[in-house]
Amino acid sequence: MKLHPLPGQDPQREYGVIWDACPQPSDGFGYVFEFTGKRRGRFLAWLTANGAAYACDGPLAYIPEGEPNLLLSRLPNNEDFGQVQARRGARVPLQTVSRFARSRTGTFAFEQPSCDIGPYAGSSLGLRTFAAVGYLAFVHIPSAAQTPVLTGLAADVMGDLLRPPLPDALDMLVHRVRSAQPGAVSGFERYAARLLEEAGASMIRPLAARTALEAGRLSSTGLAWLRFDDSALSAGERQLVLAVESALNRLLLVQEAVEGFPGTAAPYAGFDEGFCSQQDWRCIIDIASGAAEAVQRSERENPLRQMHGVHAARGGEWDVRTRFAQACETMRLPFRMEYRFDADAAGGTVAVECSVPQPEAFPSTRWDGVRGAWEDVRMLRGWAASAYAMRLAALLAAAAFGAGVGIARAYVTVRPGGLDAPVGMSLRFDRISFMSDVLPLIAEGALGADRNACDPAAVLALLNPADCSAAFSDDGFFGVAQPLDIGLESRRSPLWEDDRALPGPLSELLQADRVCELDVLHDEDADLTARVSVAMEDAESSPLASIVLLEEIAAQAGERESKRAAEGGSSDGRVPLYCANPCTRMLVRLSEADVKTRYSKASDAAFAAQSSLSRLYAQVGDVTRALEVAEACRSLAPTSLPGYLDGVSVLMDEGRFAEAEELARRALRIASDRRDSSYLRYRLAYSLWKQDRFDLALACYTSVTADGGDMAGHAEIEMADLMEQMGMREHLSNDAAAATLHENGIPAAPTSEVMGCLAQAALGLADTGILRASAFPAYAVAQLASDDALIVVARSLESGLDVA
Repeated sequence: MKLHPLPGQDPQREYGVIWDACPQPSDGFGYVFEFTGKRRGRFLAWLTANGAAYACDGPLAYIPEGEPNLLLSRLPNNEDFGQVQARRGARVPLQTVSRFARSRTGTFAFEQPSCDIGPYAGSSLGLRTFAAVGYLAFVHIPSAAQTPVLTGLAADVMGDLLRPPLPDALDMLVHRVRSAQPGAVSGFERYAARLLEEAGASMIRPLAARTALEAGRLSSTGLAWLRFDDSALSAGERQLVLAVESALNRLLLVQEAVEGFPGTAAPYAGFDEGFCSQQDWRCIIDIASGAAEAVQRSERENPLRQMHGVHAARGGEWDVRTRFAQACETMRLPFRMEYRFDADAAGGTVAVECSVPQPEAFPSTRWDGVRGAWEDVRMLRGWAASAYAMRLAALLAAAAFGAGVGIARAYVTVRPGGLDAPVGMSLRFDRISFMSDVLPLIAEGALGADRNACDPAAVLALLNPADCSAAFSDDGFFGVAQPLDIGLESRRSPLWEDDRALPGPLSELLQADRVCELDVLHDEDADLTARVSVAMEDAESSPLASIVLLEEIAAQAGERESKRAAEGGSSDGRVPLYCANPCTRMLVRLSEADVKTRYSKASDAAFAAQSSLSRLYAQVGDVTRALEVAEACRSLAPTSLPGYLDGVSVLMDEGRFAEAEELARRALRIASDRRDSSYLRYRLAYSLWKQDRFDLALACYTSVTADGGDMAGHAEIEMADLMEQMGMREHLSNDAAAATLHENGIPAAPTSEVMGCLAQAALGLADTGILRASAFPAYAVAQLASDDALIVVARSLESGLDVA
């Protein structure tokens, strides 16, 4: 069978396929053959019945070893689609050069080939012809002509761009594209270089040299996220970093747009730079296309409504806030969106403030497919940015209505450039008009129509918000507008002033009758607390003088406390309670006190003085008093760690390791975050080691190093000494360490009892409308779960739309 000539083929040469004319291995499909005369020629490659081709120079008796030069790889879940991979050298890996589709009749067609396949483009071919054409087009002819064949995937390009160090990755791509011979780089790579140059990627290097700048991928969206220290960058530098991040994300979205069917990556050579530009604009103007799906989220189960066995009320504050935060965290946007929000589930309102990109972040050129030329659109960027912000407002409104069927109003306020910038636009949407009028227009594609890409007035008319406050400049971008009155500002009062009664279940859990009893941060003895720090300044050189000062401060704090109790009439059997942080106040049920016990806030100054005295008594050798004071601190603060840690330190210094172990175990039962738990296991490991309980000590050290926290380095050093003493060379596995800890009753993280209390407090207080108090346990639950949506929820409970 002779084949039609292919582009780039020497016109003096003629190719085809022969079979049944000479020996070949079993299941062979013949040989790709160059005809040099009647029934004469030379062998080029052997074809297999599975769609592979092996280069050869004569008939084969056995299947060659190693990888073929051409391979068809079908999808594991759909054999009708796949990719063609090729290589031109013995030590060169296979790389994707095309996709293929197989018809019901068993024929094959090339899709997005990386080079021109001439008369075979779009044709349905038998497998023998298909494989032969593939070998000639992607392997033999380019090798003979010494011309490049573009191979690889768009995903490979993006993987290289996100590989550290970031400045090298960015500059290397731009350099490779700009120095390449014609045809040696793909349209995707050329467009990537264009976007990075427009974003100012060449200026990233000085920033990365001065402060940490790392690229990663978000697990929630798969998009790029540049990590940097906000405080180390000026406003202009920050905008530069975000512009580069946006360029990377737009490229990722373009990559996905050209991956025509799920599961198969696109060869980046199969589409040109103009096509990439068109897809880039489509990704920008189509952001509201997911609005209908966002609204429907209210009908689905909310995985965050249940935390650690505690269920929040359906349609309550926790349910609404977690639904909205999850929707925002999973939005796949071409520009970073920073946001804060507040809600009133009972009142049916969600309000969100978000950042929107400045005009400079938008493309300065656009491919005009009609004229076949690049169009300068810098004069349109302000208009395009405003129109983008309006589409984003529609998507956020949809997410708000999807937070619960009880949400009737959504407020969206945009701040150009960042959350600390002035308001540019503030909109109010009403649920019914949005769902009946706006969603159908979005479904029809009206908001994302090309004619409206840079027409904010047309987009705003389509959205038809119930209320609007906006200001625009001559360039089409926002001016400074007045935000709409939302009416959620008065929902948070200082905790110590909040006199509302706690409902029965929360009152029982928290052993408090009123909200103000949960306050632990309002320091009425701030002057005395400050004196504790002053008294400790010379403690190292003059411990006795510091002891005198601290004893005096403790006495004064005690007098003030007694006076306040008498004046406030709170000497009705209430027990003084000190809490190191608000979360420890939520754990009082885990103390040994009677459930009917009620508490009054202990003086911060008195506790700080007592804790400092414990350490100083130990320093001057008065171990008995040091331990007595540490015990008094534990009685005053049974759910806080300082009294436990003071006691552990004294006991270990005295070589009383069994007692130190017992106290550390008690402390682990009330540790409320991973860092505290890790530190306690570190101290516990040493006390076990000194009791010759090597295996358990090693398990503790291993768990601390696995945590990777502040104590990991110290634990690694001590563990090496322990292993040397044990004669061990192989490290204990993390799984084995966890099993050993579990068998010996040592929790490797905050216990289920602790997390249950915190979850009950967070969800219960939120649903009761006690927002500020619920924020503290919500933060603890979020940090343990490492969940960005929960962290946003905690922030919303704490401060709503106010700057925290």
